[in-house]
Amino acid sequence: MEVSKKLFLIMAMVAFLYINDASVEQEEFSYKRGAWNGPEHWGDINKDWETCKTGRMQSPVAVDDKNIIVAQQPEDLQWSYYPKNAVMMNHGHAIVIEWKDEAGAVWINKTEYSLKQVHWHMPSENTINGHRFDLEVHMLHQRTTDQKMAMISNLYKIGNPDPFFTKVEKYIGAISRKMDAKVEIGIIDPKEISRVIDKYYRLKGSITIPPCTEGVTWTINRNVRTISVEQLKSLKEAAVVGYERNARPLQPLNGREVELFA
Repeated sequence: MEVSKKLFLIMAMVAFLYINDASVEQEEFSYKRGAWNGPEHWGDINKDWETCKTGRMQSPVAVDDKNIIVAQQPEDLQWSYYPKNAVMMNHGHAIVIEWKDEAGAVWINKTEYSLKQVHWHMPSENTINGHRFDLEVHMLHQRTTDQKMAMISNLYKIGNPDPFFTKVEKYIGAISRKMDAKVEIGIIDPKEISRVIDKYYRLKGSITIPPCTEGVTWTINRNVRTISVEQLKSLKEAAVVGYERNARPLQPLNGREVELFA
């Protein structure tokens, strides 16, 4: 088999693990520091997860405006999303929304990444200027040609209710504390998650759960949004016990450049 074909099969398998999670036994990893399966040991649990400890482009990271590169030319960042039927699931380590049909894509420098899912992290995984936010929402996208991924991150602080979450929070109870629970939530428009992205950070990183696959194009929205105390509480109460906090510790940049596009 050609090397390119082998690489494609490996990337396809990694994407399947991250997007579907059904093949990852939840008890195999946790976010509890010091535990045998905590973040510092992810790379030791499974040989396929070694990148979690050996990778040089791991996520999340600490973004510091003192050490960024301000992009001199505008980037070609576009997106087109469509309202489609969706389901909400409790994967244990995260509450996830997936669309039943193609719900659109993001284009980064004319490369298309199809939207696959949205999930929540509490508190935020990435930080900006030393500040960790109350919530981070990841929009996972993937190329159909080689399975490469692109993540759009939206950060939230406590404040007014989030309009998007207001529309979906009534379904939370159906999957609360239930591993692999699923509920139909009707037509959901992805555009309502990221309404404004006019200033953002860009860097190369990884997914933030095992197997910590690298080569992910990260777009971190600089426009911080708000979520109410009550909404955040409902998310935490829906999490499977032990996963109320599901943020991976910060990873070293290892010389990576972080660009700011405005």
